[in-house]
Amino acid sequence: MRYAIFLRAINVGGRRIKMAELREAFEEAGFDDVATHLASGNVIVSSSTRPSRTTASSIVQNRFGFSSDAFVRSRSEVRSVIDRVPWDPTESTVEVSLLGVMPGRSAAEQLEATAVPPEQLCVSEHEVYFSRIGGGAETTHKEETAARILDQATTRRGLKTIQGIYDRFLQE
Repeated sequence: MRYAIFLRAINVGGRRIKMAELREAFEEAGFDDVATHLASGNVIVSSSTRPSRTTASSIVQNRFGFSSDAFVRSRSEVRSVIDRVPWDPTESTVEVSLLGVMPGRSAAEQLEATAVPPEQLCVSEHEVYFSRIGGGAETTHKEETAARILDQATTRRGLKTIQGIYDRFLQE
C-alpha cells in the first residue's frame, strides 16, 4: 500500500535536507518505492504496514540530527482530505494543516472562531482547512495558533501540493 508522510518544518529555519538524502534515509529504513515531492518534507512510500509517526520522525532524527513531527496518510485518506475541502478551491487559496489526532469539538470551534474574514477556517477530522482570498495576500492565521489551541503539532500544505501528491504518486 502507498502512504504519504508529511514531515513538519523541513527546509525552513536552517533545517536543510536534500530530497535525495531523505529518500535514501527512508529506503535504508526498509520502505519501498520511496519518492519525494517538492523540497518540503513530503515522502511517499510503499509498505505492507502503515508507517508509524514515531518511525518516520525517528528516521529524520537519526539521519539528520533534528526532530520533525510526521503525519501519515494512506492513499484513501489523502483522497478524503481533497474531497472534504469545505469551499470551492477555485475561489481562494486553500491550505490544509494536518493533525496527528482529531481534536475535540470545543477546541475545533475555538480555532474556527479565530478566522478573520474574508479568511475561513474549518476543522474536519484530522485536518484544519484554511481559505484565503487573494493567493499572495498576507494571512492573519498562523500555524502556531492552531498548534496552541488544538494542543498538538501540525504541518501545513497547500491543497495544490496535496492534490499533486495524490495525482502523481497515489492515484490508482
